[in-house]
Amino acid sequence: MTSSTFSDMASRTEPDRPALVQLKPFLQPFPYGRNGQQSWAAQYALATPSLKEEVEKDGGIKDSQPYGEIWLGSTHQNGPCFVEGKNQSLKELIQLDPEYYLGPKLLADEQMSSQYKNNLPYLFKVLSFDKPLPLQCHPDKKLGAKLMEEEKRRQGKNEDFVDTNAKPEVGIALSPFTAFVGFRPLEQLAAILRGTPELQELFKDETLESFYRVADNSSASDAEAKAALRTLFYEAVNASGAKVKSIVPKLRERIAHMGADAVFGAANAFTAKGEANASGESEAEAMARAFEISVRTYGEEDVGTVTALTLMNVLRMRAGEGAWIQGTTVLPGPRCSRCT
Repeated sequence: MTSSTFSDMASRTEPDRPALVQLKPFLQPFPYGRNGQQSWAAQYALATPSLKEEVEKDGGIKDSQPYGEIWLGSTHQNGPCFVEGKNQSLKELIQLDPEYYLGPKLLADEQMSSQYKNNLPYLFKVLSFDKPLPLQCHPDKKLGAKLMEEEKRRQGKNEDFVDTNAKPEVGIALSPFTAFVGFRPLEQLAAILRGTPELQELFKDETLESFYRVADNSSASDAEAKAALRTLFYEAVNASGAKVKSIVPKLRERIAHMGADAVFGAANAFTAKGEANASGESEAEAMARAFEISVRTYGEEDVGTVTALTLMNVLRMRAGEGAWIQGTTVLPGPRCSRCT
């Protein structure tokens, strides 16, 4: 080894460049979270001495307060993490030696160097929620740049789209977890629509007829399939509150009287009972459960409830299982997700 190599190794073992540090996380009292210490976010907050002390100075974990998230690895300005026991933020620690903490490959990435120079390009957090999350979209870099440009042109500033980066997500379930993720295969979606008159009311007759023709055509092109799905999504997500309110009570009543498997039974042919779900419920039962939770949370006029129920895959995970939501430019736009 050269003298410069030994010098470099020595610099890496200096006290201000530790290989492992304990972080003081940031507790977020978002309104969709579980209340008080029922929230895992609140429980994790009490596991870090300095954050526990801070919380207790503010009156402790409050039983009536929802705690939706705890940010465990964040340099975000809305919830930065600090090195435990020091008045030093995670961002400041990284910037002492970016190559040491982030690695040369990440620093050399073009997107990284232009938008996250010497900074973390991700946010590591734990969610503990008691209400379904809103319908969310995940653009890739190309679509993210387009949406940012369009919003700036339309509004004169950016509020929803503040950077051009992709918005992929990786989620690991800490307890049994249900989410609507991505759009159903056309064959399955057509079967569900044909078997559920209430959901048909979201769409124009000519839209359904055109969609069925594509779904039934095994030789339909990828472009045709995407166009048909795009039209369905557009009509569903832009449905009026009045239309949604006319659909939801009828659907709830029929589920209550006939049962989930009678109402959404067409979905069961595509997903075996108990598939990816420790409770053993059928696909139809999972749909009805998620639908009822969403209605109780958001009311009978929420378009996201029926859009997710109709168009999206129901993903059920056991503790320890995970999902990857990758951004995309394929319309009906970005990948969508909604969690319950």
